[in-house]
Amino acid sequence: IREHLLTKEAKAMIAGKTDPTEAWTALDKRYGDKELALVNVRHKLASLDTSRGEGYEKAETLLQGVNEARATLKAVGAEAELFNDVSVVAQLVSKLSGLHQNRWHQDKTSTDFLNDQRKPGEKFLVWLERQGAAAVSARLTHHALALSKQPMSAPPVSRCGACGKWGHKTESCAGGEGKGKPWGLARDQGASLEQGL
Repeated sequence: IREHLLTKEAKAMIAGKTDPTEAWTALDKRYGDKELALVNVRHKLASLDTSRGEGYEKAETLLQGVNEARATLKAVGAEAELFNDVSVVAQLVSKLSGLHQNRWHQDKTSTDFLNDQRKPGEKFLVWLERQGAAAVSARLTHHALALSKQPMSAPPVSRCGACGKWGHKTESCAGGEGKGKPWGLARDQGASLEQGL
């Protein structure tokens, strides 16, 4: 486990410990502490960079960050505590595009939202998941539009029957023995001329 599953930091914490119980205790103190996990997760969310990309990409990035945070807190039994601090929701909303921020504030004042009995953080999570689903749809639409703007495959290029080269037709051929006529026709005419002599 030490060599393959632990981070450098975790390996350093248990370096020199030969008793597995001591090693697990040290790791539990560092990674199993609910308060510490909560502080670390909130710090990571606060430093999450959503400055690049379209609005839907920012929503996707934020949703991924929140889902990672929830998974980390779930491991220590503290998932429900992520949004206990009201400022966390405000901080996360500020990481969204202006359009999404306005949408949040409008949705937050809707009757459905106000009648919802869940905690504000839970409401935000449900709302963010909806925005994430909309972001996937927007990404697909954006991708489909980009593909539709690409030129369709070029029509097949014709091959000249006179010179055998690609890109022009026999009628417009300026070179080759056929001089604008198919090889077969030029050869046949040459043969009939020879027979007539």
